[in-house]
Amino acid sequence: MRGDDSTLDFGVMCTGTTFEDWQADCIRHLLDVKGVRPRLLVVDERRAGVGDETGGQTDDRIRESRLGRVAGKARSLAELVRSEGASETVNKVAWRLRKRRADDGEARTPVDLADELAGVERLHCEVREEGYAEYFAESDVDRIREFDLDFLLRFAFGIVKGEILDAPRYGIWSFHHDDERKYRGVPPCFWEIREADPVTGAVLQRLTERLDGGVVLRRGHFPTIPFSWTANLDQALYGTTRWPAQVATDLLNGNGDYVDRSPSKTDAPVYRAPSPGQILRFDAARAAAMARELTRGYEKWSIGVSDAPIERFADDSQATVQWYSSPRADEFVADPFPAEIDGRTYVFYERYSYADETGDIAYATVDGPNPTVGTALGRDCHLSYPYLFRHDGTLYATPETHEANEIALYRVESPDEWVREQTLIPDVAGVDPTPVRRDGRWWLFFTKQDDMVNTNLHLWHAPDLTGPWRPHENNPVETDVRSARPAGTPWVSDGDLYRPAQYCADWYGKKIVVNRVTELTPETFGEEPVAEIAPSEDGPLPAGRHTISSGGGLTLIDGHRFVWNAYNVRRTADQLARNLGFGG
Repeated sequence: MRGDDSTLDFGVMCTGTTFEDWQADCIRHLLDVKGVRPRLLVVDERRAGVGDETGGQTDDRIRESRLGRVAGKARSLAELVRSEGASETVNKVAWRLRKRRADDGEARTPVDLADELAGVERLHCEVREEGYAEYFAESDVDRIREFDLDFLLRFAFGIVKGEILDAPRYGIWSFHHDDERKYRGVPPCFWEIREADPVTGAVLQRLTERLDGGVVLRRGHFPTIPFSWTANLDQALYGTTRWPAQVATDLLNGNGDYVDRSPSKTDAPVYRAPSPGQILRFDAARAAAMARELTRGYEKWSIGVSDAPIERFADDSQATVQWYSSPRADEFVADPFPAEIDGRTYVFYERYSYADETGDIAYATVDGPNPTVGTALGRDCHLSYPYLFRHDGTLYATPETHEANEIALYRVESPDEWVREQTLIPDVAGVDPTPVRRDGRWWLFFTKQDDMVNTNLHLWHAPDLTGPWRPHENNPVETDVRSARPAGTPWVSDGDLYRPAQYCADWYGKKIVVNRVTELTPETFGEEPVAEIAPSEDGPLPAGRHTISSGGGLTLIDGHRFVWNAYNVRRTADQLARNLGFGG
C-alpha cells in the first residue's frame, strides 16, 4: 500500500481526449489530488478519433457518407437480427427510438481535455471479441505494464477480461450506475423508475473476470427522480465523479486496503434493452409519480415531547409522545431542541411561514403553569435547526444559516438573547450543522445546499470548538440519501457513537435512521445503520420524522402529515413544471 509521500500513476481507457462531461469531472478531480499523475491513454482503436463525420467534406462526399451510413445501418440491423434474434432486435430498436424523445442530458455533453492531458502518452489497442467479452493482445498488455500504472479508469472498451485486469497494480476501475445487487445490465438508472424504486444506486468497482462481480470501491444511493430517466441518470453520473479521486486519496494515505477485499457476489437479474411493453409501463410509472406528487400535499410539521431517554427511541420508535402543533394555518413548527436555562426547560425550534417561505428560531416553555412563547433569533435569511449543546458550562447553538453561506456559532445567554460568537466555517452553505466532541476532537457533520443536500454528508474537524476547522480528507464522507443528512443529537451508548440521520428517499423527512459510527478520523469515516425511527401509519403524524434531540431531561422529536393549502398548490405546480422540463 502506498505511503504518505508516494505518487499514484493512472491511465484512462478512452477513445481520445474527448469525454462526456461527467467523465471529464472524474479526471479533473483526480488531477486535483496531490501526487496523482496521468501517465497513459489506452485508446480504443475501433472508435479512435470519433467526431464530426462531415467536417471539411464536399456536398457530394457528405451525400455519399450519408448513403454509406444508411447502408451500414441496414447491414448492422441484419447482423443484429442474426446475432440477437428478432425479439431482442425489436427491443433494441424500440429503445433507441424511445431515447430520441429524451435529451442527452448535461452529464453526457462532450468535453475536450486535450489541454489537461497534453503530454500524456497514447497507446492504441485493438481487442479480440469472444461473445460479450473483449481480450487485449498480449503485446498490448506487456506495453501497458511497462508504464507501472497503479490503476486504469475505464471510459471505453466493453466487458474486458483476461490479463489486462491485473496489468495495473490496483486493477481497472469501472462504474456501474445502478445497485449491482438489484439491477445489472442496461439501460442504467432506468429500471428504478420502471419498478417505482425510491433509490437509485451506483458503484465504482475494481473489475474481475465475473460480470458485475467486481470489488466494490465506492457505493452510493441517490433519490430516484421518477419523472425523467435523463435527470435520474445525470444525477447518478455527476454524483459519482469524485469517487476515483477519493479511492486514490485513501491509497496515498495508506487507507485503501479495501481494493483487495472480496468481490461482490450478486445474483441479481441481468436486464437488457426494454421491450415496447416495458417502455409503456415505464411511461405509466412516470405518470403515476406525477399524480402522486400532485395529490400528496405539503408537510405540516409538529413537535413531540417525551420524557423517555433518546436511546429508547432507537429501540421503540413508538415511545409515548405528547404532540404540539402551531395554532396558525399558515405556519408549521419543526426541528426541536431542548435546553435548561435558569432552572426552566425551553424548547427551541424552527417556526416556518408558508407565506414568506422562510423560518426563524422560536422558543416555548414546557414546564410550569404559565407557558411562554417568543422569538429567539431572527435574521434576514432563513433560519432552522437550532442545534444546542453545552461546552465548559456554556450553552451554544449552531443554527442552520445556509442562505448566509456560513456555519456560525452562537452563545445562548437567555431564551431571546443569542450572541453571535464567530463563523466556524465560511463560504459553505451548510445544512443541519451538528457538532459533537469525540476522541479529544470536535467533529461537525452537515450537508451542503449546493451539493445534493439530502445525499452527500460532509465532515469537518477541529482541536477546539473555536477552531481551526479543517475539512475531512475525503469529503463527502458518505453518499446516501437514506442516511446522510443529520437529524439531531448524537449520543454515546456502551462507548459507541450513534448519529441520527434523515431517510429522504420516497420523500423528504420520511423517517430517521440511527447510524453507529465505526470509524472517525481526519482521514477515514464509516458508519452502519442499526435502527429506524418511523411514524405509525395510523398515528396523528403518519408521513414522517426528521429531527430527534435530547436535553433538560427531555427527548424531542418532530413529525408531519401532508396537507393542502395555497402554498402547496403553488409549489407543486412549480415543481411539476421543472420536472416536466427534464425530458424523458
